[in-house]
Amino acid sequence: MSASSTVSPAGAQVSVATPGSLWGFALKFGIAAFALILAFDLVRGNAVEQRLFAAGVLAPAALLATWLDPAHPTAVSNRRLTSARAVLNVTRGCEGSETLSLFAAAVLAFPSRWRRRLVVLGTGALLIYALSVVRLGALAWVLGRHRDVFDAIHGVIAPLAPLAIVSVHFSVWAARTRVLSPP
Repeated sequence: MSASSTVSPAGAQVSVATPGSLWGFALKFGIAAFALILAFDLVRGNAVEQRLFAAGVLAPAALLATWLDPAHPTAVSNRRLTSARAVLNVTRGCEGSETLSLFAAAVLAFPSRWRRRLVVLGTGALLIYALSVVRLGALAWVLGRHRDVFDAIHGVIAPLAPLAIVSVHFSVWAARTRVLSPP
């Protein structure tokens, strides 16, 4: 079984997912996610990745934490956000690479035109980047100002909120793509 097309009451062409198309999506998603996560893992730790991560993600996160608490400026030191109140160690995966890998795998596995995929990959990457910066800046601030709730925020809210937001972004795109794509 695969995807079939039907015409909606409004006259729009609508693709209907069938069990075969769902298995195909799942298989493509799994392969793409594995390949992308492996690719990110292969470049981790090299000098280019370290510089890009420090300048592209940690520096803006430090600026956000400093903006939230100007009395205690936050700086970047290796893979740490440091202030007089706290030191946040940023470990592998905290930069959003896994979220980006999963999102990109879902988009690549989804049946759509390449132009639409490229557009949503761009908007999704920007969204994931912004969420990563906000997440790290907010975690540095919470660690320095509200240490009592840090574990709950760090362990539950901070990892799940970006995934939920990105999932909604993908779902809205997929729903619109299904309705708007010609057969």
